[in-house]
Amino acid sequence: MKLIYFSSDKTGIDNIYVLDTEKNEISQLTDVLGGSFSPFTFSKDKETNLAFTTFFKGKYHLVTLDKQELIESFSSSPPKEITKEEEATIAELQIPLSKDKILKIAPENIENKGFKPVLSSRPDIISGVSGGTFAIASSIAVEDIMGDQRFAFFIQRIYSFETYIASYTNLSHRLQYAATFIRLNDFFIAPVNERYSDYVETKYTGGSFVSIFPLNLWSRIEAGAGIYNVSEKFYYEDAQILYEDYLQRTGQSSFLNDGHDLPFSLSFVTETTRFAYWGPLSGHTFLVGLRFSPQLSDSFLDRKTLYGDFRYYQRITDRSLLAGRIRAFNSWGENPDFFYYGGGNDFRGLDFREIVGNVGVIINAEYRFPLLPLSLIRIPFIGTMRGKVFVDSGKTKIKNFPKNVLAPREGLYLDEWFGSVGAGFAFFFSGLPFNFEFSKVHNYKKFIGGINFDFSIGYDF
Repeated sequence: MKLIYFSSDKTGIDNIYVLDTEKNEISQLTDVLGGSFSPFTFSKDKETNLAFTTFFKGKYHLVTLDKQELIESFSSSPPKEITKEEEATIAELQIPLSKDKILKIAPENIENKGFKPVLSSRPDIISGVSGGTFAIASSIAVEDIMGDQRFAFFIQRIYSFETYIASYTNLSHRLQYAATFIRLNDFFIAPVNERYSDYVETKYTGGSFVSIFPLNLWSRIEAGAGIYNVSEKFYYEDAQILYEDYLQRTGQSSFLNDGHDLPFSLSFVTETTRFAYWGPLSGHTFLVGLRFSPQLSDSFLDRKTLYGDFRYYQRITDRSLLAGRIRAFNSWGENPDFFYYGGGNDFRGLDFREIVGNVGVIINAEYRFPLLPLSLIRIPFIGTMRGKVFVDSGKTKIKNFPKNVLAPREGLYLDEWFGSVGAGFAFFFSGLPFNFEFSKVHNYKKFIGGINFDFSIGYDF
């Protein structure tokens, strides 16, 4: 029997496999979430044994298997034979798996330890320019050396609006949980009346608790509850006066919210996305959720929100892909919630948060590809440059507000379809992508305005 032991990330995580060259069969030997690597054989008592390293609970361990354990590992069920069609895939280590007995590490065999905090990664800095808006955000995370506890801090500044978020996440058991505290001072753009829009200042202060239960390697259920104090009003006093005059003149009820929010949430998430250094390469991500805020008294908001986010990545070559995203949302009740979008990495061509609504859909599609051959990838900046062509589309509306409300951009209406088309490129510096995008906005009847430019630092959806 001639056997070749190797590691492969066929499932997205490196584990140990064995190839029987005489029978042309492949079996999986390990299934460790942290990964197993570097298999090698050695002789003991004239018998062949296997050793490899595995990463579990924040530490590397050396694991050995003797001959009998190796036989039991891949003889419990018939391995899958390799077809001719799969030979090319095997060359890329995309190995078909058998349902053999798989080695797993028992948690009770791992020594207990105290909390040992380490910086999980270097601090992230993300910024962007869209229209006349400049935004910058930074985050830093400290986690236990075993990776099962994490403290994260996030700061964002847009104009004079600042947001601070602190969170704690515990992943030490299958039932995971997270607590988040937020002090948000932010903005979006909303109509003052039928013809004019301006900045709305929104303030959120409070916290939430979320429990996370993985159903399998790819899917999970998240359930949470929170309590917030919410305040929304137009930033400029003149705009607020015009808005109140409009409400009095038309008899409309205000869509701005002021009070306490007690949200309960339930969502289902599936993630199979695989990543390369530039971002997603293949797979999909699916999220659907429901958020419910009961009105306990007159000071509490009444809202129900259904939302979904689906992302799909179709790999074309080793370095190119088609990427698509669909987001949909619907919030109702006496105080429906807002969703806002616009700007780079969101809806190209629109100004930052130019569009707002309680119900709507946003669609993004693009082709991502390298600009230079792989042989030049080591050249700084130029070697990692990537290109993209894209189309964006969307439609939204504000409930309790009349139709044909003019968006901030002349020629666009909130309750009609609009979109953008364009192209861009990105290069990588210090591990982060710098994105430059050029686009034209249209209302499906004609193009509106000139060429728009968006710059951002951060990964695409």
